[in-house]
Amino acid sequence: MFCPKCGKELPQNAAFCPQCGVQLTQNRPHILEQGSGVMANGSAIGEYVGKNQSYYLQEFGKIEAGQKSKFNWAAFLLGPAMCAYRRCGRLFLRYFLLPMVICLIGMPLGQIGVGTFNLVLSMIGSVLVVGGGIYALVSDILFALHFNRNYRKQCLERLAASVSGKQGVSKTGLVAYYVAVLFYGIISAVIVSAVIAGFWSELSEIDDVPTYTEPDISWQISEPFSGEDDTISQPLPVEPEEPTESVDGPFDSFVGNWQDELGNGFGLWIGYEDETKQRAYAYVATAAGDFEVELTLDESGSVASGTDMGYGSEPLFAIDISRIGYKLETSLYYGELGFSDYINFVPADPESVWIENPYYTG
Repeated sequence: MFCPKCGKELPQNAAFCPQCGVQLTQNRPHILEQGSGVMANGSAIGEYVGKNQSYYLQEFGKIEAGQKSKFNWAAFLLGPAMCAYRRCGRLFLRYFLLPMVICLIGMPLGQIGVGTFNLVLSMIGSVLVVGGGIYALVSDILFALHFNRNYRKQCLERLAASVSGKQGVSKTGLVAYYVAVLFYGIISAVIVSAVIAGFWSELSEIDDVPTYTEPDISWQISEPFSGEDDTISQPLPVEPEEPTESVDGPFDSFVGNWQDELGNGFGLWIGYEDETKQRAYAYVATAAGDFEVELTLDESGSVASGTDMGYGSEPLFAIDISRIGYKLETSLYYGELGFSDYINFVPADPESVWIENPYYTG
């Protein structure tokens, strides 16, 4: 048996020509789907296909004849948008819903993690985006590989069920899909920006901590109240304290209040424990975390360092400080995060510092 239009040899009882897609009404004028008794012809299926009928009817004929259908490049390039264009909601749920949800959750998480220096959120977001992207790519390939067969099945089901809804393609659905994607992008950007702005705003409030002022108690009462006179006598004069001799300390070139060179709100305070200036401490405040350590000097006296070992064998925090000209070059290590940072600190504005240091000599 041969096709009356193109002359290709046909399989037995074929309903469509696998070469040109023409319906072989003289051999099998009807299609019986799942024993429903509903009959349909090629023109009826074409109404459900709409645009590009010649391609799809030809591919449907190949599938009917038991041959392999082509890879649908339009389905591969459009992906989930193809489902909206061809009214294939079930195919969207089957191939794209889960990978899209994974990616749409991972992207804002990763952006928030990067913007707030949160290593955990950054890693979770990256894993979700990469994993969801690979999942989406594999699903898209399978979607395009089987689209013609799945689309034919959907058309026949609608034909058999006598669906009276809209047929053919949906340009409105395609536009609605891209509008939804744009809307998600805008909402996601607003939420991410608000979270990052709130983080930095909270971090910058550290400069607004009020300083403690020692009350003035220099006045004294010379005599207690007398029975005859209820007035208070004049305070005795306070003798000025003799100036104490200045003591030089090994950390004098590091002592003081410092702020990061880039103006990100990070702070470094270095001061002595007491007037003997034998022990010095460094307090660090950065986006990755705050910590305080006792400092030691190397043999040259030009590098100060400190380590907080906690209760384990690995350090929780560590810092190395080098005085280079007017600034401090610091190397910071956060053991719990496995994270190192390098920050240059410069002298802080005396009016904005939040911890006073009476032993500052810089």
